[in-house]
Amino acid sequence: MSCIQNIDIKDFCSINAAQLQNVDFFSNPVLELVDAINKANLDSSTTIFFTIFEQGQIAGQAIVTLPHRPIVISDLSYESIEILCNKLKEQAICISGVKGPKDACLYFAKLWWGSYSIELHQGIYEVTNVKMPPLNGGRLITATRQHQDIVNSFLARFLKCHARAIDLSSRMIEQQQIFLWVNASGEIVSMGAKMAATISYIYTPKQHRRAGYASRLVACLASKLLNDGKTRCRLYSDFSNPTTNSIYKKIGNKLKGEALYVVFKQNLT
Repeated sequence: MSCIQNIDIKDFCSINAAQLQNVDFFSNPVLELVDAINKANLDSSTTIFFTIFEQGQIAGQAIVTLPHRPIVISDLSYESIEILCNKLKEQAICISGVKGPKDACLYFAKLWWGSYSIELHQGIYEVTNVKMPPLNGGRLITATRQHQDIVNSFLARFLKCHARAIDLSSRMIEQQQIFLWVNASGEIVSMGAKMAATISYIYTPKQHRRAGYASRLVACLASKLLNDGKTRCRLYSDFSNPTTNSIYKKIGNKLKGEALYVVFKQNLT
């Protein structure tokens, strides 16, 4: 078994070319992220890429952007996680947490630091056929610069971090990744985002909840992605919210797995 640190994203993509061509992105968050970086031509100069091998075959991948960002891992075996942790410690790489499939994240967190908290527990849903709810006069729109303030507000409340929301909203609006739901009265009442075939950042202000706005937004956005040529879409949900998860199932989403975002109590250098 071995873990190599790729020279850069081109080296990573060359080594993982077959996986990137044939991968089921729904089960590999690292390759999905790399694919999104490539398609959006994003700067990866501060990003470190890793490829893990077992018996001469690629067993998984990991990616971390410095400084002090969480590492994203694929669904690695326990042995591969141990090899990856040893490589990170050899390189004295500091990470703030870990993101990825539930079991892999928990084992990584226990092995890496031991003292951690689960920041986010998500259900991973897949939809191939949308069951469209009544739209009640509402409509889906793509966020533009004129929506910057409301997107900042929604993202800040979703992320619980105003500074990060401003940076993220500007970039995602520019890349036409943010979508809004406008109700029959013309109010913007819900938000969602898409990256490749993934739908995320679903947020509805408290005063507009329990009115079906998020369901309509997700259904219309999934339908848009499928009509644009995607064979299926993925949706991340807050797994601790039974109401939301029930709604997503009703509009055609099937639970495919669980993912975690684990934060370490202290950074390790």
